[in-house]
Amino acid sequence: MTSILLIAEAEDSIQQSINRALMLARYLRARLDILFCSTERGYVPLSAQAPETRAQARAYLESLRTSVAAPDVQITTDAAFEGRLHEQVARKAQAAGSTMIVKSTERLGGRRELRIDWPLLQHAPAPVLLTQGRAWQPRPRFGFAVETPDGAAAASAPNENRTIAALCAACGAQLHAIAWGAAENNDSEIDLLAVSVVRGQQLPVLIQRLTADRPTLSGADLLFLPP
Repeated sequence: MTSILLIAEAEDSIQQSINRALMLARYLRARLDILFCSTERGYVPLSAQAPETRAQARAYLESLRTSVAAPDVQITTDAAFEGRLHEQVARKAQAAGSTMIVKSTERLGGRRELRIDWPLLQHAPAPVLLTQGRAWQPRPRFGFAVETPDGAAAASAPNENRTIAALCAACGAQLHAIAWGAAENNDSEIDLLAVSVVRGQQLPVLIQRLTADRPTLSGADLLFLPP
């Protein structure tokens, strides 16, 4: 991998994602590109944005850049002001040749639901890692979500996936196939759960389950792999 794209949204804290992105950049010996998006989860036409918006974004990026103590990682910064979030990310990822996109995720309400940006997953030209910022174990344990009826035993984990294989090799992680559907699923030992994204207009059932109030998402990172 040569480039990791870190998404910084105007209204979200970047702290939980920047630590993960820096860690992965070191493991994978990749450049870290930080993209500040000012859409605030909606579409704000460029003509409607105040000139101060750009100045504030650049000041924020400069402050962020100087605050990161990572002489071993090449870091670039950029800001996007036009279009929806998934459009901004797709344009930047394609221009930068990003091989992974990292973004903070959040829980909504008392049900601990995760906010999943489906348009971002659908249009991203590279795998998207949503992180909750939980520290990984010394030897990380990765899972690959395999949907099976009634929680039946999962098949072997798909080691042939290049992204998963590269991550496991770089991080020294163990990879396990996780049978999705078993009520007793628990991610207390899972640091990262990978899920394949299927093209379509509706949120897939598997991803709907991932966002529900289940112990399986107590803090694991989610890696969404494009088809």
